[in-house]
Amino acid sequence: MRVPKEIREIERPARTVVEPYQSGKYAVRTRVDIIDGKGNIRFRKNQVIGYITDSYHPIRQEVELKSIGRIESKQFGAINLLNILCKNILTDLEEFYHYRDAEWIYCTALLRASYPGIPDCKLRARYIHSFVSEFYPGVTMNKDHVTEMFTLLGEQFVTTEKFMISRLGKISEDDLVVIDGCLKQDNGDNLSISKASRKTSATKVCHHLMMYAYSPLEGEPLCSKVYPGNVTDAVAVEDFVKRLKIREGIMVADRGFRPEVMKRVAEEHEGLHYLVPLMKGRLVAERSGCFSFDTVMMRDDGPVSCKRSEAKGKNGEDLGYWLYSFKSPKIAAEMENEYLEQNAGKLDPVLLEAERRWFGVLILQSDQKLDPEFAYDCYDDRWGIEPLFKLHKTGLEIDDTREKSDETAIGSEFVNYLATLMSARLRNHLAKYDFCRNRSFKDVLSDLCDCVKIRDGDGEWEYRTTAGKDMKLYVRVGAVTEPDMVERYGVKNIIPQEGPRRRGRPPGSKDTRQRKRRTAAELAAARSGKST
Repeated sequence: MRVPKEIREIERPARTVVEPYQSGKYAVRTRVDIIDGKGNIRFRKNQVIGYITDSYHPIRQEVELKSIGRIESKQFGAINLLNILCKNILTDLEEFYHYRDAEWIYCTALLRASYPGIPDCKLRARYIHSFVSEFYPGVTMNKDHVTEMFTLLGEQFVTTEKFMISRLGKISEDDLVVIDGCLKQDNGDNLSISKASRKTSATKVCHHLMMYAYSPLEGEPLCSKVYPGNVTDAVAVEDFVKRLKIREGIMVADRGFRPEVMKRVAEEHEGLHYLVPLMKGRLVAERSGCFSFDTVMMRDDGPVSCKRSEAKGKNGEDLGYWLYSFKSPKIAAEMENEYLEQNAGKLDPVLLEAERRWFGVLILQSDQKLDPEFAYDCYDDRWGIEPLFKLHKTGLEIDDTREKSDETAIGSEFVNYLATLMSARLRNHLAKYDFCRNRSFKDVLSDLCDCVKIRDGDGEWEYRTTAGKDMKLYVRVGAVTEPDMVERYGVKNIIPQEGPRRRGRPPGSKDTRQRKRRTAAELAAARSGKST
C-alpha cells in the first residue's frame, strides 16, 4: 500500500520514513543508514517515533508533559574509565561501519564490559541508568533492535574480519602472536556451528570454538573468529591465519597444534614464524640429540638444562627446522613422584626408565635459529592467553551463547571480543596499582560501578556523597578526573620518616596538665558508693 503524496509532504522530523499503519493513520519511523558487504549505503527502518493523521503527532508528547520520567542518578565510574581507555576502538570501528552503527557496537561492548553477565533484554535499562546514555545519547537498545543488529553483524562478517585485520597491521616480524582456542557452550536452536566437541561427545553438550590471537606485549587480544564446536584447534588454525591475514610475527601455540601444520602455515609467508612444543615420544628428538643438554640457565623456580639442536631425519639429513630442549630437575622430581604414586604395586622398571627420560622435559620446534633462553621465554609468555580466556568466560560471565541463528551468534561474539578487549585494557591498567593487585578484577569493577553522579537543582551533574576512601579509589585509578576532586583526594607527597619508627608513645606527646587529686575521705566515700 502506497503512502499518498499529501501525507508524505506533511512536516515531520528529518531522516524519517512514513509507512501505512491503520486506516487513515500512518506511522513515522526513524531512518538509519547502513553499509552492506559491497560498500553500498542502504537505509534501515528503526523505531516508531510518531503518527500522521491530519498532522504529525509525536509518540512521546504525553510523556514529555509529565513531571516524572527523567533519570536524575546515573552510574559513572566504570563507564568513564573504560571510555577513557578504549575511545580509540570507536574511531577504528568508524573506519568500517557507519558512525551510528559503530556507536551502537561500541556502546553494547562497553555495557557488557562494565556489567558482567548482562542479558540482551537488560541492555536498555543499563544504558539509560549509566553515563553511556550521556556520552552517546540516542542509541537504541531495546531487545528486538539488539537481535537485529547482531544478525546484521553476523551477515556482514567480512567487515568484522577487515576490522580485525587492521588491528593485526601493527604486528612486526619479531612480535609474538599467541594462538589458541576455547570452547563455549552453545544453547541456541538450529545452529550449524553448535556441535558436540570431542571433549563432550559422550554428554552431547554442544559448543562452538572461539579462536583467539593474543599479543603478550600489549596484554590484549588481537583478533578472534568463530568455528563449529567439532573443529579442533589444529584444523582451524590454517583457516584462521588465512582469513585474518596473519602475515608477520612468531606464532606460539600449545601441544594441541601439530608442528607439521604450523610449519606449513608459516612457509606460506616470509615474515611468519612458529614455535610449538613436540609431543612426548617423538623419535626426531632422539635422532637430534635433544637429551644431551649442554647449557644451564637460571630461572625463578631453579636451574634449567637446555640445548639447541638441528632437527635430523632417519638418515641424518637436515629437516630444515630447529629443536630447543629444556629439563627442569624440580619439575622432573614432581612428575616422577606422581608417576610412582599412580603406579604403586604395578611398577614396570623398563617402562619407568623410558618415562623417566621425558620427566620435566620440554622440547620446542621452530623454523628460526633462536637463543634457547629467548625461545623458553617466548613459550612462557604463551600462558598469558589462559587468563584472557578466564576473563572472557568468568570475568565477563559470557561462557555460553543462547542466540537463535548462526549470524546472530557470530555478531554477538564480535561484540564479546570487543568487550574482552576493553576488559583486558582495564585489567592491565588496574594492575599498575598496588592497592588493586590483592583484589579480584570483579571486586574492583563492582566498586567502580558504585561511583554515581546525580543532578543538582540546576540540572548539572555532581558526585553523590561518597566515603572518602571510595573517592580516593576512583581518583587514583583515573575514573574521576575533575581537577578539584584530584586535588582533594589525590595522592599527597608524604615525607618519609628517618629510620624505623620506635614502638610506644612518641616523645613529648604526654599530657602534662595538672590533675585534681582526691583526698582519703573522698576515695573512701567513692568505694562505699556515697558522695561527699
